[in-house]
Amino acid sequence: MEFLVLQLHVGYRCSNSACRQLTSGPQDDPTKAVNLGVAAHITAASPDGPRYDPALPADDRRSTENGIWLCQTCSKLIDNDPQRYVVDVLRRWKSISEAAALRSLETRLSSSDGDDELLFLRLEQLMPDLLDEMRRDATRAPGTENAADGVLARHRGVGGGQCGGRLRLRSLATSVPRSPS
Repeated sequence: MEFLVLQLHVGYRCSNSACRQLTSGPQDDPTKAVNLGVAAHITAASPDGPRYDPALPADDRRSTENGIWLCQTCSKLIDNDPQRYVVDVLRRWKSISEAAALRSLETRLSSSDGDDELLFLRLEQLMPDLLDEMRRDATRAPGTENAADGVLARHRGVGGGQCGGRLRLRSLATSVPRSPS
């Protein structure tokens, strides 16, 4: 498995969308770096490992497609609870993290904008129909700063008040109980 490729694909951040911890940084020695990241297998490389898939050929088990970049804590978490952190959950984490890294590159987001982008990726994962409706409303009213306000106002009375749509979206996204996905 190519560790460097996994790191680069997610911008040196943990792929767990609820974590996103930076996994690399400078060391006192200017020729070295601190690395807190781990290249983990999505499906185990050996039969006694977590999420082992006997149908997966050995070469595929060692491929970057079967790898995910995580911080040490999340790596330990997924391997200690493989019934909760199943293959589909890990693939979704990887996909979301790679999409967030790509969008950051393409749109030159600041770190706070990157947090907002990750928030929207999480919302897409949790509520795709609501976000589709928000996008349709935003398309109908281009230039509307808080295009989400109207949609949120129609759903469970969210809307109004003194704060902007972004704050309400953040509140909505963080109020949803976190699951492994």
